[in-house]
Amino acid sequence: MKYKLLIILASLLSLAILLPACGLDSEREEIITFTSQALEIEAKRNELNSYIGLRAGRQSGFGLPALEGFVKQYFLNGYSQDDVELEGMTSLRKRLLFLDYSQSIQVIKDTLNDIYSSEVELAELQLQGEGYYVGAFDSGIPFFGAMLVLPEVNQQNIEFWLEEYKSWQFPASSSTLLMNHPWVELQLLRRDVYTRWAEILREHGIDPAQEGFTELVGR
Repeated sequence: MKYKLLIILASLLSLAILLPACGLDSEREEIITFTSQALEIEAKRNELNSYIGLRAGRQSGFGLPALEGFVKQYFLNGYSQDDVELEGMTSLRKRLLFLDYSQSIQVIKDTLNDIYSSEVELAELQLQGEGYYVGAFDSGIPFFGAMLVLPEVNQQNIEFWLEEYKSWQFPASSSTLLMNHPWVELQLLRRDVYTRWAEILREHGIDPAQEGFTELVGR
């Protein structure tokens, strides 16, 4: 009997040691799974915006009307032609909303949800005829006019656009107008989210580079 009790006690102690470790491993796996799935959605969103920007062809001289047309046609509902399949923001927002996540990564999930919802809302407002106006006679900011959705502006190239304005010798206020634009503010927030996201991974012993999360490397 004595030996049986000792065996039982030893088993319980082993279980007590293993359970926290199992819990930590489970949480790490949940964080990794969420990050992988969320970054896949982000990649699809980036692909959609890049395609809209390229098809609008501002660099090729088609100008603002083409960009407005492509945003109206494809931003919310996606694009499916010529062997190209791109999910629209309405679908991507729904996919992000239903992702499973651990409590430790909830701030990332919630903030991304808010960003996606805000981007969709800007597109809907634009479709209703609203725009980014800063004065009674001002059509908006150079290159983008009164557009509320700016597919070519993202979290990684905001500095490029600021430099672009300087190179074209726009008024100094143009840079301020760009930085205060609701779309740009969302991209700056997205950049902050990525920084915190990488920090959370490292706090849980996850190396973004080792897991292949290149978007979070260096943050």
